[in-house]
Amino acid sequence: MIVNRTLVHTGPVWNAKGVVLEKLDRTEEALFSFDETLKIDPKNIAAWYNKGHALAQLKYNKSALNAFDKALEIDSKRIDVWCEKGKLLQRLDRKKEALDVFDEALKIDPKNRVALQGRARLIYGSSYNKKQPSLKR
Repeated sequence: MIVNRTLVHTGPVWNAKGVVLEKLDRTEEALFSFDETLKIDPKNIAAWYNKGHALAQLKYNKSALNAFDKALEIDSKRIDVWCEKGKLLQRLDRKKEALDVFDEALKIDPKNRVALQGRARLIYGSSYNKKQPSLKR
């Protein structure tokens, strides 16, 4: 079998490698892969999202927020990015900002469970039970 060596240097392959590395708790190596993806394709939303997630795991919160913002500059309709950003802001106890971010997500998808639950936790506190019915805005 002949392997196309140029495939190794494509953005999607670097990004996929980063996802696998992050799942293996090799987050710093994953970051390298996401950065390689972004060198090849600076508008790769998945790589910006994944980079933000990895940075948040390493507690590089400001850089993580910047990565999420970069992804949203490219496509402001990515609800997964809005929700991940909201969850990070919530963990940082930046409640007002997190609430605004979850509200942006709900403008895109008013029934999004992650955004509704994040919003509910902010309003009702940590005692919010995930099994409660969805809150209407």
